[in-house]
Amino acid sequence: MGWASVPYDPTWAKGNPKGQAIMSAAGPLANFLLSAVAWTSLKVMLAYHVVRIAPRPTMEQLVVPVGYASQSPVAALCFALQIFVDLNVILDSSI
Repeated sequence: MGWASVPYDPTWAKGNPKGQAIMSAAGPLANFLLSAVAWTSLKVMLAYHVVRIAPRPTMEQLVVPVGYASQSPVAALCFALQIFVDLNVILDSSI
């Protein structure tokens, strides 16, 4: 992961500035889309009362599962979605 280089031709970019702009925007747009999907998933879980807002929200714990043990699949999914949002927002803000 992350070791491959993107095939980039500077002569193509000079003759195709619109394509170059689209190509450079693809990464940040993908991060934004992925974080929006994860955030929406958390909001749906919140709406259906599967999770609730944490008593003291932090970057690692925005929401907590309702009525589930801390080792349940719902807790794992909740944690994974929160980390997914955090990582994609951080990657998106580092442009």
